[in-house]
Amino acid sequence: PLPVRLPIVVVGMPKAGTSSIFGFLAWNGIISQHWYCCSQQYSTKEQKQIDFKPEGAQPKHKSFRLMSECMLSYLSSQRGQEDGTRSAAQDHKRDRNAHAGDDDDDNHQLHSTHHKSIFEYCGNYDAFTEMNGPRPYIEDPKTHRHGTQLDDGTIDTQSPVQRLFLPQHFQLEELHRQSPDSMWILNTRPVNQWIHSILKWDGGQYSLAKQIMNEFAVQYPDRYPIVAGGHVDADDEPNLEQWKGILKRIYEHHNEHVRSFVQQHNRQHAFLEIDITSSNAGEILSNTFGLSSEYWHQLNPTDRSKYVVQQ
Repeated sequence: PLPVRLPIVVVGMPKAGTSSIFGFLAWNGIISQHWYCCSQQYSTKEQKQIDFKPEGAQPKHKSFRLMSECMLSYLSSQRGQEDGTRSAAQDHKRDRNAHAGDDDDDNHQLHSTHHKSIFEYCGNYDAFTEMNGPRPYIEDPKTHRHGTQLDDGTIDTQSPVQRLFLPQHFQLEELHRQSPDSMWILNTRPVNQWIHSILKWDGGQYSLAKQIMNEFAVQYPDRYPIVAGGHVDADDEPNLEQWKGILKRIYEHHNEHVRSFVQQHNRQHAFLEIDITSSNAGEILSNTFGLSSEYWHQLNPTDRSKYVVQQ
């Protein structure tokens, strides 16, 4: 057994070594998640590969649901349990499924989450290594206007299109409440390396950078006034020097937010902060979890091979 309480929850920013931590844990046999939900993902030790989607996989298959979608669904259903209503996001999914001739699997959702934590509901993994993901941009069935799905399932039609659901920052209290003694990992890397990785992530489209900046600009409007309109649009020309400064502030803000949260809660969580670029990162992880350091590799996202989802 691991010398820590499960689940292991990675609370650092995306593009700060989440793939490397996933690979280390998965290659050591820990049932781990990265980006997707809700089937076991595993690595091919011999080829040091991780595969997201097998050939011929159907995008609609539940095995390939994003973890962010599952967690948003859970949070939305919790709101429904509290007030006995369905959210706009749930109504949207019901209407979409009806149009496609599928069953409405949200009919039982208000009951299915009642006795489960968010971690149990979304795969019940031993390790959650990347929970964030793009917020759905969907139509509100009542107003027929499109907007961004919020954590409570409501749809904000005034919100920027590109935003990132980031539970490791904005839902820390909920993650703590539901698993107060779980193991948290704050994964870091030198800030300039992180910014470079964020900006190059999708080949010059800057979608992840825009999602991050927009999320923080909406959540902290006085702290991150990006542009006159309060957000960055999908077709905005990049202002890289300005964006680098904003991303640097966001990155440092997030890391300090996590550290402060752990301290304020009397360090209930087993907590490890690790610079994934350090030469002894593998040794630190090995000693912390009692696992083999031979499976520690810094996975370059441009070379990061494939995730295999176990059927």
